[in-house]
Amino acid sequence: MDVTDKEQQTGSSVRQSRRLSAKRAPLTSTNLRQLTREMAPKRKQSTEASPETTLSNTNSETTTTKGFGRQLDKNGVSDSDFVVPSDLAAITESLKKELTLDSPTPDLKKFLYYKQTLRFAHTEMKTQCRIWTNLANDCYHEGEDYTDYHNHSWTLLDNLTTNGISSAKPDIVEAFRAKSYPPDLGDVLPGMFPASPEWAMPSLAVEFKEAKIGLPRADLQCAYDGALMVRGAMEAYIYMYGEDTLDQFWDKTKAITIAFNGDHLKISAHFAKPNPARQYRGDHKILFYQYAIVDRIIASDYDVFLDGLKFIRNAQEKGYELACDLRRQLWEHYTEEEAARATTPETPLTEDNVAMNVPPSPASEGSTPPPKAPENASRKTRGPTRKKARVDK
Repeated sequence: MDVTDKEQQTGSSVRQSRRLSAKRAPLTSTNLRQLTREMAPKRKQSTEASPETTLSNTNSETTTTKGFGRQLDKNGVSDSDFVVPSDLAAITESLKKELTLDSPTPDLKKFLYYKQTLRFAHTEMKTQCRIWTNLANDCYHEGEDYTDYHNHSWTLLDNLTTNGISSAKPDIVEAFRAKSYPPDLGDVLPGMFPASPEWAMPSLAVEFKEAKIGLPRADLQCAYDGALMVRGAMEAYIYMYGEDTLDQFWDKTKAITIAFNGDHLKISAHFAKPNPARQYRGDHKILFYQYAIVDRIIASDYDVFLDGLKFIRNAQEKGYELACDLRRQLWEHYTEEEAARATTPETPLTEDNVAMNVPPSPASEGSTPPPKAPENASRKTRGPTRKKARVDK
């Protein structure tokens, strides 16, 4: 066969293969998936940063990587139980109190149902949806804007506690809506709104794990959540009373966290202490601690299960009380500021303040408008004492 015959044969083979490929492929699931992939537009790799990316979560450890615990330690957050809060006895007593009529005790049938459900809690979501919802109380409080929020990243926080770590993302928090607090609070206390301007910093956070996995990782996540909640409470305290009064803030429980895998229950108190010697965990002036108040297996028998149920619901109530206490103090401070503004004497018209461009009092015109803020103040500043809280990090 010469070269010409080979070329003719090759050409006919190519034409035949093209005719075969032009035939319609059978409509099977495999061909349909392949066609969908081929027709889908190609995605371009974006070089722009995500709108949720902050300084703290860029090139940082996540809450699930191995370096998370080491970075927490560098940031002055401890998950050990060697340091005890000064109000430990009161917190422990509040968790052990008997359930009220609003929180009925489940019978033996519900315990057996819980045991059966526990066998199939193979994911965090199942632990949350099938077990937690049957054990915890509804966080609803009549007449209050207090509710729960699920899986929200705290992307609005950027401080020394979040340094080198991605944003915290508790599975559940219980908190007040922003409208329950004094107006314009976010202008002076941005740390009070961790994930959204619509709801404030909680005092209770919950982290779940699947039933067959232990709680070390959830415990670290709780230490992170608790430190951020305590820092938010500390910034509010400094804003209201000043740094000179922090002696009354140290060692006291300001947040509660719960780590739970359906069987193992761990409830911790979170508080802060000063580090004046600067000899522990780097150069941090403030250290945040986690102390486990409850640490037990609740699926062993019915009585232990009832104790676990009591601990969970009382911890929810304690978180609500801590949030209420902070909100009450903020409102009292706001009311005092407004009263001070209302009693501030108006500037009379003199030669001195005319030279300083101070406008005369409009009282002679029959009206008494509120006094104007200084020229260098923000539009939303309500008084001379209202300034943004600073924390010596």
